[in-house]
Amino acid sequence: SYTPVPPDKRKTFYVQKDSFRTVVIRAFRNRGFRKAMKASDAQIVYTKGEEEYFFNKEGLEPYQRYNHSPGRAHWDFKDSFAKHFMKWKRKEQNKHKTFYLPATYRLESSADRKALQELLLHGGGLKQPWVVKDPYVNNGRGIEMYGPNSPELHHLAETLQELQQKENHSDEIVQSYICNELTWRRNQKFDLRFYWMVASLDPLI
Repeated sequence: SYTPVPPDKRKTFYVQKDSFRTVVIRAFRNRGFRKAMKASDAQIVYTKGEEEYFFNKEGLEPYQRYNHSPGRAHWDFKDSFAKHFMKWKRKEQNKHKTFYLPATYRLESSADRKALQELLLHGGGLKQPWVVKDPYVNNGRGIEMYGPNSPELHHLAETLQELQQKENHSDEIVQSYICNELTWRRNQKFDLRFYWMVASLDPLI
């Protein structure tokens, strides 16, 4: 059942100090929200990291909303996102003709390492540019570019053979570089960042 927001808490938000986001605060204030000094005084709670406390019954009141949801790592971390996206693609490939994820290989997966090595050594993969990413960071960090036939790319192909024989593997992902990417003025690359809010998980709003 729906729990009404107390009048003194309506249209209020709390932002954790170490997760200060000017664009988020501006967006709330543009919609008429007031900033609260404590999480317990806010209708909406915003933190940088996922705080387990706010997932407990004692952490939030029924009327409060939190900017994280349990299991967010499945789409927030690049390796988990790739794993589940490819699983969905295999299931839905007969229904959908267009998929927007470039060829992606998770180095923690034995099958992915074997497939990538086969492509690099015997499928012309060494002639293509690749991107190596740390799956747990963002904002353009943890990214390396491997050009066609570069020493780094050849080293990666050799390292994949060594990784096959080890128990502990790298968490990095390797993606084919999109060479015909969409550019802005003067052929400048750009990215898009979106903020979205789930008002309720049950029902989903």
